[in-house]
Amino acid sequence: MSSNLPLLPGHRFSDPYLQNYHKNQLFHFKTKTCLEKPILNEVIDPYTISGLSTLTSSVTSERLRNRETVLNESYPRILPQWIKMDKKVLRFHSYFVEHVVESAYENYRIRKCDILYYLDDNTIHITEIREENSGIPQGYFLKRHKIEKADGSGDYITYNDFNIKSDILIYGKKFRICDCDDFTKKFYADNNITLNSPEPFPKIPGDDKFANVDTKANGAKIAELKEYIEVKLGGGHPNKILKQFLENDRKVLNFDIVWYDEKYDKEEKYYKLHYFLSNGNVK
Repeated sequence: MSSNLPLLPGHRFSDPYLQNYHKNQLFHFKTKTCLEKPILNEVIDPYTISGLSTLTSSVTSERLRNRETVLNESYPRILPQWIKMDKKVLRFHSYFVEHVVESAYENYRIRKCDILYYLDDNTIHITEIREENSGIPQGYFLKRHKIEKADGSGDYITYNDFNIKSDILIYGKKFRICDCDDFTKKFYADNNITLNSPEPFPKIPGDDKFANVDTKANGAKIAELKEYIEVKLGGGHPNKILKQFLENDRKVLNFDIVWYDEKYDKEEKYYKLHYFLSNGNVK
């Protein structure tokens, strides 16, 4: 086949050894993850007619038999954003203030969130940091999608709109950005964008309410109640006092004692001392 022939119908010949008619793809799955195939050694531009002609002339009969189509496995010189920025996410540590009107102990709450900006498609996902026994729903705060700016221009929020020690308005809620992770700092440094220095999260009201409370002593006081409730609910945590009671119930140690009263009548008085093994009481 001549290399000068254009790639037109009638100028191409079918492979007589062709058995498989599938097309090789640029991606393949490995452990349920879509990955790119390795870059080929041949550097051919498949988007020009000359490149296609060179490609057609370079394919040997052995390649045709094995169906190693270089065209379908070619790698573009300029990577699209969704490939170049795949799995690259910027993480910003932020918070927003929630007003509280139904409680007499606090007027507002500080709710900490992580703002995730996906570089492959400029989408934003917000998740709230979970706190144990907070009493409020936390976790998934905003689903991943593109978000328009609040100025009404119709443009979407990009990574240029984020900075430390700054506020960003998302659907009427103002988020204060305090810090970001190391990858985000490196990304902005590589793009010659200067970030502000981090700032600490504000103090949550009510944190110092139990500053002078001896939590260790209180824990010892309610330890028996907690163990009883766990056993009542079928837990495997042993109740030491209950075990002592079950093993030593109705077991009493008796002692004959004498007391000489020097102040009242100067006489010896005899008593019985009972020590109850079930709970350690003395009578």
